Amino acid sequence: MTPPKNIDDFMRFGRHSLLVAIMLEIVMISDCGNLLYMIFGGAVPTIEGCEEFPANVTAGWSQEKFCHAYHSRNEFANTTCSPIIKPEFFSVNVEFELLCDDTAHVKQSTSIQMIGYLVGSMFWGQISDLYGRKKPMVATLILNGIIGCVSAFIPNLMSFTILRVFVSLFFTGHLVIAMVYFCEIFPTKHRLWLAFVLNWSPNFIVVAVIAWLCGDWRVFSVAVNVICFAAAGLMCFCIESPHFLIRSGKVDEAISALRYMYAVDGAELDEKELEAMISHEQKKLELIPKERFSFPHLFCTWKLCGYTAAVFLSYFSTSIVSYALLFNMEDIGGSIYMNTIAMGVFRLVINLCSAAADLKLPWLGRKKAHKFFCFYSIATLLIALVADRIGVEDAWAVVIRYMLLSTASMVCQMFAIVSVVCNEVFPTPVRNLAYAMSQVSESAGAALGPQLFGLRAFGTWVPLAVMLACVIGDLTTFHFCIPETKDLPLADHMPEGENRMGPFRKTSKIINSATTSGYSSPNHKLSIHSTSSIAA
Repeated sequence: MTPPKNIDDFMRFGRHSLLVAIMLEIVMISDCGNLLYMIFGGAVPTIEGCEEFPANVTAGWSQEKFCHAYHSRNEFANTTCSPIIKPEFFSVNVEFELLCDDTAHVKQSTSIQMIGYLVGSMFWGQISDLYGRKKPMVATLILNGIIGCVSAFIPNLMSFTILRVFVSLFFTGHLVIAMVYFCEIFPTKHRLWLAFVLNWSPNFIVVAVIAWLCGDWRVFSVAVNVICFAAAGLMCFCIESPHFLIRSGKVDEAISALRYMYAVDGAELDEKELEAMISHEQKKLELIPKERFSFPHLFCTWKLCGYTAAVFLSYFSTSIVSYALLFNMEDIGGSIYMNTIAMGVFRLVINLCSAAADLKLPWLGRKKAHKFFCFYSIATLLIALVADRIGVEDAWAVVIRYMLLSTASMVCQMFAIVSVVCNEVFPTPVRNLAYAMSQVSESAGAALGPQLFGLRAFGTWVPLAVMLACVIGDLTTFHFCIPETKDLPLADHMPEGENRMGPFRKTSKIINSATTSGYSSPNHKLSIHSTSSIAA
């Protein structure tokens, strides 16, 4: 007997998907622009001279000597320095005259801004699980657009930091919701390659070009936030997630959403199969006790504990390595524009190769791809660590610079993999909560990343060693805790009450295999009747 179809079987890749993809790309540009904003908005200008000294006197001065003279100007009359600066970008450092040691205030501002990222990560997933994907998405886009544009007109660093916290709060909202919506709208076959294409890699280049064209932190702020209004408008023409609607008991709305999607695609919807699927889903929902889920339920079984720990650590390690390199480009050397473009090109090439490999190589699953990126990052960080310990010539320093940029690009591929895996292993009732949790770990890494190179006070090798330890930890936990999920349907049910631990354990109705088939993937081991082994 042919098993009944599930919701994923009705999701199509057509014109509606194209509309969703365009909307998500605009969201990605804005998100990428806002998260990379302080690379340009907090860019440290180069001091080229002092007004009090002839150019031939200061010709050989290092930045450290200029800074010593700059900070000593009120103490020693013979070493005053009114700096002549060469800003690559008219940043807040330039406008508010935060040079040399005072740039630490801007680094602190960058970390404080991540508070909004952290807070937003903790509750936007819950909001989305209660009210759907569409309405919260539109609301966060509009609020992000308004506050982001207003932040371009403030007079000092404190006001700037406060408003940027709220920008981070709201852009985290549509960042969290967008990825879950992505996985619930696009068919299983197309998820990972689309995740490699529809992500920040090409947008690194776009954002760098936008920053170069703007040249000023105020104009740049308007540019990356005003496009949120366009994304909100497009989202109004996209459907609500059928996964969410059916899970919420809004069957009529789910049917209307699917009919609308098929009408946009110009495809014929088999009403009999749709009716059979809806009937099947309703029977399963009737057998499941009504229960409200929250963050603690991510730890209600040992298997979910493993998923949660692995995803949390993977996001944290990826984030801290990525943002440590992003927000400390002055320690890497080179132009901020060229470094950002180089990272974008690295990431784009890798993404396109990864997307093609995912489509053409059935054996290349999520775990194998994750291992490849981890091993590459470990190798390059080890080389950079050894080079730091033995000392390298200037020519080799350029090679190490590009190796570190490629490492940041490779590490970021894991964002795409882990975000897809996170949405594939966690069931629908806690999927947004799980992704929100992952964003909490990412925001923690993003807050710590800008400060990581401050550990150079204990040795220039220490930041590299910390990043290396993070990647090795990620590789280990992901390998042992995460199952292979490629080509498997999304898990829609939580584990039954008797399969849970401690306070989560409760008696629930027995669901036979005919009823649960195709709904909670056996490979996820979330069905009470599942006995199949996890793929290595």
